[in-house]
Amino acid sequence: MLDVVLACSYASSGNGELSIVMEGGMPRGLLPLANKSILGYQLEWLRTYGVRNVFLVAATEYKDHLEAFLNKFVETNPSISIGPFLDTSQKVYEMNIALEFMDIDNPGDILRSLKEKILGDFVIYDPDTLTNYPLSALTRTHRIMSSDITVLLANTTSEKGDAKKSSSSSSKIEYIGIGEKGQILAKSSIGSTDSLDIFKTVLQKCISLNIRTDLVDTSIYCCSQKIMEVLVANPSIKDLQDELLPFFIGHYQTEEPKCFAVILDETCDDISGTTSSSSAAAAASTSAY
Repeated sequence: MLDVVLACSYASSGNGELSIVMEGGMPRGLLPLANKSILGYQLEWLRTYGVRNVFLVAATEYKDHLEAFLNKFVETNPSISIGPFLDTSQKVYEMNIALEFMDIDNPGDILRSLKEKILGDFVIYDPDTLTNYPLSALTRTHRIMSSDITVLLANTTSEKGDAKKSSSSSSKIEYIGIGEKGQILAKSSIGSTDSLDIFKTVLQKCISLNIRTDLVDTSIYCCSQKIMEVLVANPSIKDLQDELLPFFIGHYQTEEPKCFAVILDETCDDISGTTSSSSAAAAASTSAY
């Protein structure tokens, strides 16, 4: 059974940098988009691909807003339940949403707080992203490649279904090294005067390495329990994109690749043998840029 961690909003970090909320104290996930909330689109996408359990994480101050939204949502979607876990004896329910209210301002600590509840593979879904890319294709690649973390990347130069997430710093460029099988062998955001570090052991185990700057991390990840173990063992890791991924790539791929990429708008047949071209798929950031 695949669990999904969907962070609807973070608690304020105190410096205003991580406050993902709308005016009026409403979570940004409840922002209407074409007469439906962003969160509504995300939940329907997850249900379409057979997700059974969703951990919906939000700051405590948005409890009333989210509970009111979900009460209305399940009224029109009777196959979805709200509770601590899915009651498999009630076959009428296809998916369960477990509300987790916590005043934590970073995804690393959020995942560590859920370590006793997430017991198998899981998907991390960024609250700021919408996608219609087939989740089954992402999880299939994850399973076939025996990956510990599989990352959905967007091609910023694509003319089809543009999907871009703004980088954390406009003065830095993100470099992503992709191997011949789709393995991610390097990932770092660096300035024009910095160097990109790639371990020699990594280079020795790949046939080719393509360093790219046209890819953007959508912050949608399929993870094994190894990722939870890494987070628990390294409590200083707070950010997934800029801290967890580079750390994992550099320290846990000395024997064999365990981090793979699925790239929107690029054919991935050579990666898994089953994942078709995603040209019809698109992701869209709700950020303004």
